[in-house]
Amino acid sequence: MTRAFDLAARADHRVKTNPKVGAIILKDEKIISEGYHQVYGQAHAEIHALKNAQESVEGATMVVTLEPCSHHGKTPPCALAIQKAGIQKVIIGTLDPNPKVAGEGVKMLKDAGIHVEVLHTEDAQNDLNPAYLKKMKTGTPYTRLKSAISLDGKMALKNGQSQWITGEAARAQVQNYRKQAGAILTGIGTILADDPRLTVHDDILASPDRIILDTHLKIPTASHMVQTAKDVPTHVLTTETDEEKINGLKAFGVRVSVIPKKNDHLDLNAVWQYLSTLPVHEVLVESGPTLTTALLKAGWVDVWDVMMAPKVLGSDAKDMVGPLNLTELTNALHYRVQDVSRLGDDLWIRFIR
Repeated sequence: MTRAFDLAARADHRVKTNPKVGAIILKDEKIISEGYHQVYGQAHAEIHALKNAQESVEGATMVVTLEPCSHHGKTPPCALAIQKAGIQKVIIGTLDPNPKVAGEGVKMLKDAGIHVEVLHTEDAQNDLNPAYLKKMKTGTPYTRLKSAISLDGKMALKNGQSQWITGEAARAQVQNYRKQAGAILTGIGTILADDPRLTVHDDILASPDRIILDTHLKIPTASHMVQTAKDVPTHVLTTETDEEKINGLKAFGVRVSVIPKKNDHLDLNAVWQYLSTLPVHEVLVESGPTLTTALLKAGWVDVWDVMMAPKVLGSDAKDMVGPLNLTELTNALHYRVQDVSRLGDDLWIRFIR
């Protein structure tokens, strides 16, 4: 099973909203074939393993990280293919929380007389497919916050300059995050300060949907985001109902949605309800201190990737997080360090809720 999870981890952003899955076929206590899911809409891990076998799989055992699918989607049911191939035993890492599967794959295998064993490898599954699992279980997307900061916790100079605090390796990692995310979210403050494109630099077609929180509809039509809206799906969420402004943005291909207001800002719960309607499992947030603070306070951040450069910007520079108005340390927002590593000269720290 460990080997199967290692195979699954080879998958990249091309699986899109599908889970990463690995499969191994054993016969006479030897591995005779392996496979993993590689491209959304194409063969799943189980099918790759069956096709890669150089000998008959009749009577063999399949080890697969996630419950085989039982429904007709973009591909036929894997459970049916396993049955037809003559596999006698299937060892599954975890059951699939997808309502279209949810135990039906196991039932289809058992009804065919195949012995099924579930190992309940939930921890490994959570590490491998956190976004898929959250979307299937809650309906809301997994949220990754990315922050690039100095050694003293600053994200920009007093004059707003922030490019580039971190080095090339850290920026390359951010590009990988963009490729695997279904949407990238930012606030109007970042748009006005930096005029970013928020695309995948080497493949614009791999760019995620761009979501801009713009309470008072201040986004300039001359901004890179608006000018490229016909190339990359771009959503502006606002509380304004000015038809002239809205129609002006729509003429450039921008998708404008009016969202309820809360305390003179967009209601973040309503924002996440909107995100839940999109075919998106993971949202990457690249934001300034205002939105970063609001998201942390609202509890929407599942994982927080902090890229820390060995630079000191000083007390007059802009903080990563705004005021929380705490009076007791026990009320501090708590995160757990999941991983620490180096990216070039920078430090990469991953925190989870």
